[in-house]
Amino acid sequence: MKFIFIILTLFIYHTDFAQTPTSQARIALMDSAMDYRNLSNKYYLEKNYNLAMICATESIKIFRFNGSYKWRGQIKMTLGDYNGALNDFDKEIFYTTDTIGKKVLHFDYMSFYERGRCKYYLKRYKEAIFDFNIMLNEFNDHSPSLFYRGLSKIKLGNKIGGCQDLSKAGEEGYSDAYEEIKKQCNN
Repeated sequence: MKFIFIILTLFIYHTDFAQTPTSQARIALMDSAMDYRNLSNKYYLEKNYNLAMICATESIKIFRFNGSYKWRGQIKMTLGDYNGALNDFDKEIFYTTDTIGKKVLHFDYMSFYERGRCKYYLKRYKEAIFDFNIMLNEFNDHSPSLFYRGLSKIKLGNKIGGCQDLSKAGEEGYSDAYEEIKKQCNN
């Protein structure tokens, strides 16, 4: 009985699930790209941002994973390259992947938050609010989006709306919100 099970298992594996040379090459590329991605993460945690950037870029060149551009954009933000980060977040928001010959459209909400932060730092407050609104329409209690949307509203002169967002961000656990409320809303 055990022998029949082994033969049946081998038969099914070789007929239905055998990897073609193309899929084997794809897996090898994915492994190599993931190695670079892991190295990038390691260097980032060590605060060696230049090596983190190089490894993230190499990873993207080899094989584009879900989140690849978002990760590189986050490194660029850390380095103060907000325009470069914007470009990467734009690539991450809408993208297609080819998974085993099938095109799949992805929509990344978290990239709207990251892109909104870039726009905030670039003093493009109206655009930042737009991105935070998209994030908050999907995840209405995303406290970092509430926080930055509140700051953006205050920068545009909407102190009441901004302070309401900061208060809600604090209620949701974003502790920096209360420091900003003291600075921005209590005078």
